[in-house]
Amino acid sequence: MAVEQPRVIDPDDLTDADKAILDELQHGARTKKYLVEKTGLHRNTVKNRLDVLEAGDGVAKLHDTTALYELADDPREDGAESDVDESELRARLQDALEAREEAQATADRLEAELEDCREELERARASDINTAAIRRAVDDLEAACERGDSATVRDAIERLREAIGDG
Repeated sequence: MAVEQPRVIDPDDLTDADKAILDELQHGARTKKYLVEKTGLHRNTVKNRLDVLEAGDGVAKLHDTTALYELADDPREDGAESDVDESELRARLQDALEAREEAQATADRLEAELEDCREELERARASDINTAAIRRAVDDLEAACERGDSATVRDAIERLREAIGDG
């Protein structure tokens, strides 16, 4: 019993016509007529290249009558990895690691600032200062100053001192 070997097209053997057809098939199944219209290639060229791509298992014919094709196994994907050299990949990795370190440093700094804010909020909550009373006393002081009422000013100052615990 013979094992059937998959037929594969070498990416270096692809023609410009093959690439144009594969580009269109990446968007979904297409008829031969549609491929002729979209690529601007002659119908015989499209037919011949589809036959070659189908023989190499790059495309599959879904329907004979309508000549509907779909991308089966894009032969360009095998060659894509070899197009990027190792030093470029290492540089990209280094950039990604540096960006990650910067992001972590920023996250650590923001976490410290958040903790400081939480502590300050907790101190404010724990203090005996009545901010509502301070606001009322300040409003009274402003109004008394506008009227020139020194007795009311003295009363408001006294209430402020009590509210802040300095009285």
